[in-house]
Amino acid sequence: MCSEAGKAGTDDARPLSGPRESPEPDFRALFEGGPVLFLVLNPALEVVAVSDAYLKATTTERHAIVGRGIFDVLPDNPADPGATGVANLRMSLDRVARKLVTDTMPLQKYDIRSPDNAFEVRYWAPTNSPVLGPDGSLAYIIHRVEDVTEFMYLQRTNRVAEFVTNENRSRADAMGAEIYMRSQQVAEEGQKLRESEDRFRLAFEHAPVGVALESLAPGGLGRYLEVNRAFCNLTGYRREQLLHMTYRQLTHPDDLADGDAEIAALASGRSHYSQVERRYVRANGAIIWVQASTSAVHAGGQPLNTILHVEDISVRKHTEAGPGGRQAR
Repeated sequence: MCSEAGKAGTDDARPLSGPRESPEPDFRALFEGGPVLFLVLNPALEVVAVSDAYLKATTTERHAIVGRGIFDVLPDNPADPGATGVANLRMSLDRVARKLVTDTMPLQKYDIRSPDNAFEVRYWAPTNSPVLGPDGSLAYIIHRVEDVTEFMYLQRTNRVAEFVTNENRSRADAMGAEIYMRSQQVAEEGQKLRESEDRFRLAFEHAPVGVALESLAPGGLGRYLEVNRAFCNLTGYRREQLLHMTYRQLTHPDDLADGDAEIAALASGRSHYSQVERRYVRANGAIIWVQASTSAVHAGGQPLNTILHVEDISVRKHTEAGPGGRQAR
């Protein structure tokens, strides 16, 4: 009996074979509980996640801001007629959404609303970064900030030396370095960006042929993202109208099937370039023939948008048809 019991006890004590699987990390808890001030936005600029550190720094509560638009959560201070926080943040987020690149903003004065609805002066060092989905389109924007209010106040009142004690010297050094590096980075990148965008804008606007950017995103396939003056003149529509239209609203009904097949191939990556002749219906109802050359632009290995060059070839098509030829009118 004893020997049997001893044997059973030995079997029970024997460790299970094979390595134990580590539990999956709770990434939500890691994100929310981390020390960094984070907001996560969806493409509609609605808050979908927020870190505890951000909530503490902005005196907000998770249930009160998740699901709301960022500018509803963080409005400008109505008592400050010169407030530019909303406008600057909107431009940065728009840059991230259009170009799918990280945007480091200059230091911002962006007052926050306290629980009693008063506004407190705050200074921030914001960075906005895109998160792409499996198809290469924008899935989220991470809005990361560093609260530099205390340092900016001391710097403006020439009291930085009081702040730099042995206890917080490393923190002061880090904040000062962050501010300096950010200002240098923003100045350099800003200058390069302005020069690059100025060159692009001039070339784009003054091109002798119609030029347009078309979206390849699933939710807005074929929508015009930007058009130049020649494209407006060719189609008879104003820029503001075209930016709410897609290629389907310009293409002649008899050419739509080919147009749909072409943009589907570009969006799927099966094709990277096409050149076709098709008919457009102008704003006044007149029908013109155009030669459309389209190149796909890729980001993250996925098609992002197209660059479309369009030339009016109606005269050539009419000449080819001859006196007795039939031309669509």
